[in-house]
Amino acid sequence: MAPRPLQKAVAQVLDELGDAPGLIVIEAPMGEGKTEAGLASSCGSRGLYMAMPTQATANALLGRVSKHLVRAGDGLPVQVALAHGAGGPSVAAARLREIGLGTRESSVQAGWWFRGSKRALLCPNGIGTVDQSLIGVLNAQHWFVRQYGLSQRTVVFDELHAYDAYTGGLIERLIAWLQALNCRVVLMSATLPAATRESILRTWAGDIDVPVAKYPRVSWAVPGLVRTTGFAASRQQHVEVNGLAHDVPSVARAAEQWAAAGARVLVVVNKVVRAQELFQALPPDVGRTLFHARFPMDQRLQIEQQVLAMFGPGGSARDGQVLVATQVAEQSLDVDFDVLITDVAPIDLVLQREGRIHRHLERPRPAGFEQPVVYVAGLSQTVPPEELSSYVYDQWLVLRSAAWLRGNPVLRLPDDIDRGVQEVYGGGPLGASGALEAAIEAALPQHLVDEARMVTLSSQAALPAPGDWSLRVEQPAIDDALAEDGGLRFGTRLGDDSASVVPVFPSDGANLERLVNRYMRVSRRQLLQHVRAAVLPPGWCDVPGLAHHFPLHLDNQGMASVPGIAVRLDPVLGLVIG
Repeated sequence: MAPRPLQKAVAQVLDELGDAPGLIVIEAPMGEGKTEAGLASSCGSRGLYMAMPTQATANALLGRVSKHLVRAGDGLPVQVALAHGAGGPSVAAARLREIGLGTRESSVQAGWWFRGSKRALLCPNGIGTVDQSLIGVLNAQHWFVRQYGLSQRTVVFDELHAYDAYTGGLIERLIAWLQALNCRVVLMSATLPAATRESILRTWAGDIDVPVAKYPRVSWAVPGLVRTTGFAASRQQHVEVNGLAHDVPSVARAAEQWAAAGARVLVVVNKVVRAQELFQALPPDVGRTLFHARFPMDQRLQIEQQVLAMFGPGGSARDGQVLVATQVAEQSLDVDFDVLITDVAPIDLVLQREGRIHRHLERPRPAGFEQPVVYVAGLSQTVPPEELSSYVYDQWLVLRSAAWLRGNPVLRLPDDIDRGVQEVYGGGPLGASGALEAAIEAALPQHLVDEARMVTLSSQAALPAPGDWSLRVEQPAIDDALAEDGGLRFGTRLGDDSASVVPVFPSDGANLERLVNRYMRVSRRQLLQHVRAAVLPPGWCDVPGLAHHFPLHLDNQGMASVPGIAVRLDPVLGLVIG
């Protein structure tokens, strides 16, 4: 198979870098082969680590990474670790067996010695979440073990746009340390604001002018120098954008209608409860699948594999299917649908969701769906309802994105990917008027406060940069938001207070080991208070996989007795709260 333009451009960059460390930033549309280009950038003697935004994306990419390591290994044995909370050797081995690797006869094996989140980064090769690597720059216990595990490696960050200013600040600090640790770093994204790209490149090159090439592009940095080159996208695409009423019955009717016409319909919403409501609103005779993050992890992984088997390359799904999902479906999943319904969201995420339709060009489309169309729930209202994105996304960015989409009812990709992101995040006028313009102006002060706070917290939470490092350095005071119960609480991401819980049924008895992969995160205040006060079953803290989780006691019908709210674990809907 002939290399794509992106891969040719990266090959030229690698020729210039040779085996030297460096920073490579790849900005290209969805489906252009960024992952393969990133893997091809690896060099050095200590292997590769792929840092993904979510556990689901890490799981989905394990097979591709393992096959790359086999091809690059010249027949030598390869060890790979799955480094995230639901990973570990058993999950990694299962994923490898699914693709014909990881057997006794195979040259690829899960790194069994590297069990546990700290040891995982010591494995010669690994894939996991970005969080595992970011702990290496937090003032947290054993941070130096993670830094040592990443030293002299190629570290690849995928879906860089997925992070807010807090996590983004930690990534920049980690990049500075990776440079000191003699690493090669590859950053990949379909969409990066210009200010983010320039700041990252200067982290490596120093305070110099950063050139910019036409999108799509590859930029690379060594100390004192940044270069960039554009390349031709492998395909051009026009995507129609339409508004849609945001209420659940309207969205469900549209999805049902298009599924009845033979389309594979992807519905991506911003909140789990909305996904559950939409799924229930679809008639049972419609082929429907629900995918979100509030399933127990073992069930969530099964659903993820089902989604990939149905809608991935050569997928088994018949026409007329609906997938109702949250953000778990918008990143790094190689799935293909005929039409998209999405809640209004920041422009970069809407574009990422669009990348899941008409992705596999070889698949024939049903009549009426020959061209890609995106329907944005809430875009038809004068001001998109805040309930669709509140507590999830920055309202100023959501409203500016809605204004931009209204002014661009036909997206010309890939050019409009970069244009949309730069214009929305750049803060300039977008042609909004009336109530929408007033709502954007009203949301700006809170946006500025939130951004400044995230930057400050990131600086406070991270270790000093290598050039500022001293064993006697005075750490700045930590903001109250990072303090809890008189101690310090550091995280790789900001957000509402949350905890990891493991559903426990009466029938589980004393066999606690089988609960290890059943956990999920919750953030509802009443539920958090309840599980943190719960009595631990005998032996709970003696099981390594349970020690950092709280039990969520359920009756035989899956109900939890939580004061003030109804909580139940439904086998189809996942955890239902309220």
